[in-house]
Amino acid sequence: MNEELEILTEFLKTGRLQVADSGEAAQQLITVGNSQPPADIDPQELAAWTSVCRLVLNLAETNTRN
Repeated sequence: MNEELEILTEFLKTGRLQVADSGEAAQQLITVGNSQPPADIDPQELAAWTSVCRLVLNLAETNTRN
């Protein structure tokens, strides 16, 4: 489990660096869908965590395959 946590932590750090330079990219990522992002959360932090969640939700271990 520690190895997976390290990988996700590094992915989060990378995501933070990627959106740090472009607030517009962060806004584009977090405004996809029907609901508005919370106003009290930093858009760049939310974008980085959104990327982590997308990674986890797309893992074969997360998805049920028939």
